[in-house]
Amino acid sequence: MFQKGLAKIWILTIVVVIIIVASILLGGILIRQQWQKSVEEQLPLVEEELTREQIITYVTENITVISPRELEFGAIDWSVIGYGFTPDMHMYVDFEDGHFLWRALLACTGTPLNIECDVEALFEPQREGAWPLVEGQDTQKDEPIVHQWTIDYRWTR
Repeated sequence: MFQKGLAKIWILTIVVVIIIVASILLGGILIRQQWQKSVEEQLPLVEEELTREQIITYVTENITVISPRELEFGAIDWSVIGYGFTPDMHMYVDFEDGHFLWRALLACTGTPLNIECDVEALFEPQREGAWPLVEGQDTQKDEPIVHQWTIDYRWTR
């Protein structure tokens, strides 16, 4: 009988200790979560700068929306076939729909999750690689091209 009473006291003690330890751990977790939330609310959001790769991906996926030209002759969408970047991240983008070829000068801004591209100029190709200005202003005409790519032609300004 004495041993049964002692066993009950041990079990009760162990249960009480478990409850106390669990309460301390749970309280610590809740305090830490509140502290982290408080710190996150006080920290300013750090905006990431756009990379060329992010701009290329965005423009390639959205050129039909970005283009100031309407599709004609049953074309479904515009396709990016080349581009050139200036040092301040302006992008000349060549795009076609199977019938027409254009080049646009884009100024892209924002964050990786919210990119916006404005068309500053539009060019139409002519013979011998000339790209005369059709609309807007070529604000980058005196800037070097620091990064370029094309599907299968020599990119020239």
